[in-house]
Amino acid sequence: MYGDGIVVDVRTGPKGVALRRALYAGIAAIAANGVNLVADDVLHQRDVLHAAVETLAATDVLFVGLRLPFETAEQRERDRGDRGPGGARLFFDRVHAHGVYDLEVDTSVSSPEVCAIAIKERLQSGQQRHAFRTLTREFRESSV
Repeated sequence: MYGDGIVVDVRTGPKGVALRRALYAGIAAIAANGVNLVADDVLHQRDVLHAAVETLAATDVLFVGLRLPFETAEQRERDRGDRGPGGARLFFDRVHAHGVYDLEVDTSVSSPEVCAIAIKERLQSGQQRHAFRTLTREFRESSV
């Protein structure tokens, strides 16, 4: 919702969550057929995150958090010029509220290429991917 051109809140309703669940099911199907892919999403709401985790639970997911300082997020929002102001403020804490990632990269100090190399190295390292398993347990214990 916008008030005087400023984003004041954004919520995904039941049909939106169902749509996102279908998107995640498609991602899982592609991965199950041996295709590696990158899915970029803003998981700003607990039930949307739950839909992603639940739907992709059987998929080998590397959950990557893109971090940056709040001021940088606001500046990027202004520089884009294609959305109302306030989205950066609204989403900044929400998208990381779950606090669990397999890898975090800071896009304010690392170029897209450096971030991609960090992700590639993490994928090739053989380290366990734990974020979605941890979140699955948390959702079970809290019953969303």
